[in-house]
Amino acid sequence: MRREVAELTERSKRKKLAGRVAAEGEFFVWRVVPLPASHYDTAKT
Repeated sequence: MRREVAELTERSKRKKLAGRVAAEGEFFVWRVVPLPASHYDTAKT
């Protein structure tokens, strides 16, 4: 039981971290390589 809880918390932590890294990476790309808005929108979806 305890192991399952630890696994879940670890998974959520990893998911949050991955989300943050993805957001920061996107921001970095957006800042360094200002793409046209239309291209950015199509890439996002």
